Amino acid sequence: ACAVDTTQRAMCWGDNVWGGFGSGTQYTRSSIPIAVAGPHRWLGVAPGTMHTCGVTTTGEAFCWGMQTRGQLGTGSTAPFTALVPAAVSGGLRFTQLASGDYHTCALTSAGAAYCWGDNTNGQLGIGAGGDRAVPTAVTGGVQFRAIAAGGTHTCGIDLAGGVWCWGANDQGQLGDGGASNAIAPRRVSLP
Repeated sequence: ACAVDTTQRAMCWGDNVWGGFGSGTQYTRSSIPIAVAGPHRWLGVAPGTMHTCGVTTTGEAFCWGMQTRGQLGTGSTAPFTALVPAAVSGGLRFTQLASGDYHTCALTSAGAAYCWGDNTNGQLGIGAGGDRAVPTAVTGGVQFRAIAAGGTHTCGIDLAGGVWCWGANDQGQLGDGGASNAIAPRRVSLP
């Protein structure tokens, strides 16, 4: 688990086998919060399965932990472990982000969504298959005010309050009445 405290420090606790604390250590556990390394002040942090990403008060995105599918966003899909925050490539500024199992999505101040990492089920929403090692624009041009990531799917709320989802749909998690995965945002069928 990770959170941002009242002084904008990022803190993580629990299992650190993959370096998800971002404290410079690995293979440790902690039942108390451990500070993420570095001088950054954070707006938010979002842990995935083996990685954690965060956005600073200046809008920069950083990720740390184990990379297996490009989920650290550093420009490489090669496996490696970042024990301290590593800058996400591309120079984009974000206001919020969400991490799934092996992917992360983030929003710019204009509501544009970008995703990176594992795209096995279309959870990046980029209109094509294949993992991405850098933030890649979600297709469709929808402007979002909020974004959330499940294990292998992602959803966002648009500026008018509509809900859109993409990625795995084997349990109906896209809310579109179907069962097929979506590689691009689909509008949730509200009653």
